[in-house]
Formats: sequence, C-alpha cells, structure tokens
Amino acid sequence: MPCGSSLRRSDSRSRTSGRTLKYAAWGDGYDDYRVVSDGDAWTVWYGKESTLCGVLAVGDDDAYERGQRQLEQQTPFADAG
Repeated sequence: MPCGSSLRRSDSRSRTSGRTLKYAAWGDGYDDYRVVSDGDAWTVWYGKESTLCGVLAVGDDDAYERGQRQLEQQTPFADAG
C-alpha cells in the first residue's frame, strides 16, 4: 500500500535536551531512509515503496515544513528533501 493512500498522517513535536524534534509521517512504516546532517541540525527522510512517508527534523524547521508539503504531495522518495 503506498504511503498515505488511506491512512491518517501523524504530526508530533517534542523537546529534548533543549532542542525541538519535529516528526510528520504516514502511519504505515518505511522500507528506506536517508539522513542529512548539517552541523547541529539533522533530518531523516523515510520512504516506503519509493514514496516519501515520513520526515523527522532536529534544528531544521525548513526541512520539516518542506517535508510536510512533500508528504501531502506524495513525493517520490528519490526527490524528497
């Protein structure tokens, strides 16, 4: 089943060690991921069946917001980020 085909999306924010972790995803798991790091900020992009299905960001609000839009658009995992 492709990401988001019939499932509700989950959005979450959490503070740990003074940093904010933001996560948005379709709730049906993943089979691929990619980590992007830039100094103190990092983002994990999650894919399932070649479609973006999640983004987790620490210190990178732009990546998180971009990921939310790309989740709504069911962006191909290879193009996510």
